[in-house]
Amino acid sequence: MTNSIVFQIRGDMNNDEEKVKAKARQIRDLYGKISSVFKEALKNAVYDEDSILYNTINQWIIKKELNRQQEAQYCFDKTNTIAGAPFENSHENRESKTLRRCKNCHEIGHYAKTCTGG
Repeated sequence: MTNSIVFQIRGDMNNDEEKVKAKARQIRDLYGKISSVFKEALKNAVYDEDSILYNTINQWIIKKELNRQQEAQYCFDKTNTIAGAPFENSHENRESKTLRRCKNCHEIGHYAKTCTGG
């Protein structure tokens, strides 16, 4: 990433070495200021539960944990399937399409293919 920033600066400054160095120094100084401000805000947020940053970080952690749990559940569910189809819909656990129970007349003991009542 650092190299891409340097190349972008070089392109913007038309490869003028002094301008590139000055711009890189400005970016480094700005990054240092941002970094120190963020570190201080983070330190304060850890001790202040009313802090927006504290709440934001907590929400992010909770969201990350929920995503991890959902991913774990998805992986668990996937191991309980046969060829990507849930087991309860698999061929081993359902009636043949040609031997489906009749749903029209609700009579017990006959199949839709041979139904005469509906």
